[in-house]
Amino acid sequence: MTQQQLMDLKDQISEAKNEVERLKGREEHLMQELKEKFGCDTVEQAKQRLEKMDQKINDLTESIEQKIEELKENYEINI
Repeated sequence: MTQQQLMDLKDQISEAKNEVERLKGREEHLMQELKEKFGCDTVEQAKQRLEKMDQKINDLTESIEQKIEELKENYEINI
């Protein structure tokens, strides 16, 4: 390996280290935001919370659709 190749490799390693540090900082920021906004300490907790929220949305949507159907039937409304 030539001296220039070694220098290029050193530069690539340095850039990769900088990118890793940048990504670690971004991850810390996102985890802090996750905790502050949603009370989750881990990604797994956030996934579980999301699943619960999705289920609640589905349940509410179904309930709303049922009520709309009842209104249509009871008041002969065409929506």
